[in-house]
Amino acid sequence: MMIRNWSNKLAESIYSSSDRAYSVPVLAYGIQIVLSSLIKAALLLFIAWITSTFWTTLIAAFSFSVLRTFSGGVHCTTYGRCLGTSLLFFPFFGWLTIVSYPWYLKNEFVFFSLFFLYSLSVIWIWVPGKWDTKHLTHSDWTFKGRSVLLIFIIFSILYILPIESYTEVPVLLSVIMGWMFQLFTVTPAGYNTIGAIDKRFSKIFERRNIHA
Repeated sequence: MMIRNWSNKLAESIYSSSDRAYSVPVLAYGIQIVLSSLIKAALLLFIAWITSTFWTTLIAAFSFSVLRTFSGGVHCTTYGRCLGTSLLFFPFFGWLTIVSYPWYLKNEFVFFSLFFLYSLSVIWIWVPGKWDTKHLTHSDWTFKGRSVLLIFIIFSILYILPIESYTEVPVLLSVIMGWMFQLFTVTPAGYNTIGAIDKRFSKIFERRNIHA
């Protein structure tokens, strides 16, 4: 609600100070999207910084976002719940990347084999997932499905390059964490899990409103 109010005021200010005939509702909606994204990114990076998982969290979140552009997946019902879910999961995966990295180095072939089979299975069966309220045409569905498969093939080829030797950050494992989480959100288990978290946040917010 606060972000919406800020967006409306800023849109009205731009409209009143400009010679162009802007649509205030459309302008406010665009500003709201930008502000929401900036606030989410700032909070996420702040939590990642104070938990010493900055780079792994950042890479995992970026990997997740790039793949989500083409794969679709479950959405939370409000911005606040989406924010809470993001702040819950991404720092966790950033932390998980760091603590699991020694095991990953010792069992890299096994790990990548499991990741490869998991990704191919999910892409083949469930990608692209539901697209919020949008209805994909057959051509859109085919394009997005092939795009995800192409990204996966390119990543699999890049995986053999010695990227890790040039940085102290476990880049590849961070990418894989973000990738696996996003693919999880297009599966029935992902929809059920995020849906349950969404409902839990809803009950928490309802209790706060009751006691306010």
